[in-house]
Amino acid sequence: MKKRQINIDILKCVAVFFVVGVHFFLHTNYYNQSFQYKSIFFSSFIWLLFMTCVPLFIMVTGYLMKNKTYSKSYFLKLFPILGMYIICAAIYTFFDKRQIDI
Repeated sequence: MKKRQINIDILKCVAVFFVVGVHFFLHTNYYNQSFQYKSIFFSSFIWLLFMTCVPLFIMVTGYLMKNKTYSKSYFLKLFPILGMYIICAAIYTFFDKRQIDI
């Protein structure tokens, strides 16, 4: 069993916290505010920090997969995931189209 790297776990926890922060800004009407007040600049700095959540996840994933060896079975395991994505996207598209046409 490989030794666990606590630094990677900490980075993933920080990235999850940042994702929650980005969604917090979405639901607090931040994007409709004007930049007339000084407090919005502090909020914008925090928002900019939180927006690093996706690049942080990508970097952590890249680090964890750096020694990965690819094989035919690795790619075959992707088919159920792609199938589920296609099914969910089709269902969403169907119901979204019906909602627009009403």
